[in-house]
Amino acid sequence: MGYIVNDTVVVTVRDTTAPLYLTGPSSMVYEEGTQTYIVNWTFFDLLPYFYTLSTNGTQYYGDTWNGSTISINLGGMSIGVYNLTLVVNDTSSNQANFTGYLIVTEPSTTTGTPTTTDTTITTGTTTTTPAPDENNNTLIIIAAIAGVVVVVVVILFTRRK
Repeated sequence: MGYIVNDTVVVTVRDTTAPLYLTGPSSMVYEEGTQTYIVNWTFFDLLPYFYTLSTNGTQYYGDTWNGSTISINLGGMSIGVYNLTLVVNDTSSNQANFTGYLIVTEPSTTTGTPTTTDTTITTGTTTTTPAPDENNNTLIIIAAIAGVVVVVVVILFTRRK
């Protein structure tokens, strides 16, 4: 009569990797009266979730994030210096923080008809970043299963003696 051994192994894989910051401006300047000033930030994560932008510690804007470039219109602000903090979260509550500054200056003195300037800023170069190597997680799972198999074989071997 043979022996039968059953075992259940539960493997939990936790995402502890924060979103990766790729590109975005660290400092920006525009003149008061500029109504459209689009700023772009690029982050990478396999499980993107949401982001918030704060100016001088107060939440200015927030939205869901699908992994694409984050574009926010910072135009229409009053003269001043603004500390910008962008916090990007993934579905595992990992987060990346980005801090930069926006300076809104007085409009330059000109004669003639006043104009409104619309500006879009995109900084950095296009970078192709490969997705994190998922083989690492696969190797960990395979190693855990192999470890369980070895333990079961040792138990069976010692019981037969």
